[in-house]
Amino acid sequence: MSRIMNRTILTLAFAPFMVATAAAQNLTFQDVVKKVQAHVEPAVVKRGAAVNWTLTVDIADGWHTYPTRQNDPKASSYVNRIKFAEQSGAVFVGDLKEPVGTDKDEDGSKVTMIEGTATWERTIVIRPDAKPGKVRIKVPATILACADRCLPPKTVTTEIELTISDDPPVAVDPKYQKALESPAK
Repeated sequence: MSRIMNRTILTLAFAPFMVATAAAQNLTFQDVVKKVQAHVEPAVVKRGAAVNWTLTVDIADGWHTYPTRQNDPKASSYVNRIKFAEQSGAVFVGDLKEPVGTDKDEDGSKVTMIEGTATWERTIVIRPDAKPGKVRIKVPATILACADRCLPPKTVTTEIELTISDDPPVAVDPKYQKALESPAK
């Protein structure tokens, strides 16, 4: 075959891959991170009681995100960040439960990566002296999404609505009592 014919065949064979690579390079955070959503259960709670807060992040196929902590210190830059603060008498307590990930070797370190749907969980306790009524709790999350390259991290502020009932307060679970000892902000 002639040299021109060989080049033409090679070009036609690799054209779809070059187009796919070019398209992948133009993807935005919104293209890759399909959903970032917080939820609380139950949505109506007595003062002194605990509720379960979750953050769900859906990542497009072929992409991954990260936990908020890496086991390998050399991988400490591959993390998402979630900022918890007391708001309207709602106090985040206990440890953050991380989604299950897969450890992969990257440049001499073990990096935990999460593909598909990732869910983080944490407990919220309502202060016994909290004001009854509807409250909005905002939690900013800085999300990192990567494939063969990483997109710039983006901070998304999630928001949930919670109703604090005017029923008499219940006793705070003793394991959360210490977290409530600091005065309300």
